[in-house]
Amino acid sequence: MRKLIAVLFLFIPAVSWAQCSTHERKLKNPLTWLKSNMCQEEYDAWAAPRQHDHWYKDKVFWAGIAVIAASQVLDAHSTASGFGHHISEANPILGPHPSSTKIGVYTFGYFTFQSALHVAAYKQSHNDPSKAWRLIGQWGLPATAASVNGIQGIKNYRLEAKLK
Repeated sequence: MRKLIAVLFLFIPAVSWAQCSTHERKLKNPLTWLKSNMCQEEYDAWAAPRQHDHWYKDKVFWAGIAVIAASQVLDAHSTASGFGHHISEANPILGPHPSSTKIGVYTFGYFTFQSALHVAAYKQSHNDPSKAWRLIGQWGLPATAASVNGIQGIKNYRLEAKLK
């Protein structure tokens, strides 16, 4: 085992750390550990044309907002339509029998919160050279919102259908 370690240490000087400042950048700033293994110069050249891209002009961003909005509308409609059948709401913020206005205000506030998180994630991941991280930043929150709100909406509609 000691011989193997000694042999490995012989190859360490052969690696040219001076060619790329990626490792140096990652040691100085741990927040960059998730970035790709590009050299700083390569990253700067890759990111330069994207520096002036605006998130609010991107179709993918607005598609994510549309997914969040659709999931919110589904959940709000299923919540509001269930109260004609004497169903109690489980959300403690809304209370057991909320009005349509209270549901609308809550939905708008929750939509605003999720949209703000989507903007932050999108802006953070937009200049990342890793396609996986860009995909997560662009679609992570809309997919999560659609699954959580969609599941709740479907559950509400099924509960309403059982009581008819």
